[in-house]
Amino acid sequence: MNSQVRLNVKCECNCHTYHIVECGECLYIHHDVSKDELITYTESHIVDTLLEYLHRFGLPKNRICTYYYPLLRSNALQNIETVFYYKNIKFLDYLFKGKTPKRTKELFHRGILHYLALYHGYHDVKGLDEEHRVRWRII
Repeated sequence: MNSQVRLNVKCECNCHTYHIVECGECLYIHHDVSKDELITYTESHIVDTLLEYLHRFGLPKNRICTYYYPLLRSNALQNIETVFYYKNIKFLDYLFKGKTPKRTKELFHRGILHYLALYHGYHDVKGLDEEHRVRWRII
C-alpha cells in the first residue's frame, strides 16, 4: 500500500493523536500482516523512523517538532539525562521486535544522535556524544 493511500485512511489509532504517521497497530489495521508474523526492519530504517518520530511527535495541541528537539538539545548542552516516557514512545515497539535489549538501546541512541544532528550540526552532536552528554533513559 503506498503512503498516500495509507495517510488517507480514516484511522482511529492513538498514534495519530500525537501527529505520528503510523504506529505498530497500523501495521495490523491497514496492512495485510498477521499478528503472529515477525516483521524485521533494517537498522537504517529503524533509525530513520525514530528520527521521523522525534520530529513529528507532539502532544495533541502542540505543533510538530516542538517537543523533543528543545528538550534533547537543552539537556545535552546542560549535561542532563533526558527522560522518555514509555507512554509516548510505545508506538515504536514494533520496530525493535527480534532485537536484543542492547541493540535496541544502541539503535535508539543512534536515532537520537541523527535527529539532533539535523538541527544542531553533526560535529557538535558528535562532540556532545563523545563527552557522554547525550544521555537518556526510558521510564
